[in-house]
Amino acid sequence: MTKDNYYGCIKKCGEPGCTCDYANGFVRNYDGRCIDKVDC
Repeated sequence: MTKDNYYGCIKKCGEPGCTCDYANGFVRNYDGRCIDKVDC
């Protein structure tokens, strides 16, 4: 995964198996990327 210094680990939204929501440990950052709340 790509490191995002402000948001942790960047994940790709819209791909199979990616559920981008807070309850599953993900949030969207300012430009809409899906990110894991846990740091790399």
